[in-house]
Amino acid sequence: MANRQRMTKRQIQKVVDLKDRSDLVSFKTFEEEPTSVKARELFNGVSSLVSTLEKTHDGEYFDYWKFQIVKATASIYANLAEGYGRGGANMKLHYLRIARGSAFEVMAHFRTSLTKPDKELRLLCRDVCKDLGDLIQKCAQRELERVLNGGSPDTRDDH
Repeated sequence: MANRQRMTKRQIQKVVDLKDRSDLVSFKTFEEEPTSVKARELFNGVSSLVSTLEKTHDGEYFDYWKFQIVKATASIYANLAEGYGRGGANMKLHYLRIARGSAFEVMAHFRTSLTKPDKELRLLCRDVCKDLGDLIQKCAQRELERVLNGGSPDTRDDH
């Protein structure tokens, strides 16, 4: 019995239930969900910034930086989409966390860039990080409440 309780606690920590989608149900499509709208705006802003930059200092590092920041920004939106489309709670949480990690990566690239992006773009990135953290926390709390009220953790990994 104790082993089963430990397993359930471990599952609860990894699980998020988006099946009821109470925070997403008012949106007709994924593209209308506010966090994905911000992530798309961030991608467009970073893409515009990168396309206007001239090579400075170390060309190889600069090319690497441009590639990495665009890739990380695209990853935010792509992982939100994949998490939104998954049926299993574990997979949704997994992709939401990857998206949040990519958002923090973009913030780090802003701090290490040779050319500083404008304040609006940095604030948008910060908002995306916060929104993803809030979404993860809200979903995890909802799953915890569901399990504590007698439900079993949703551990499906739909592919």
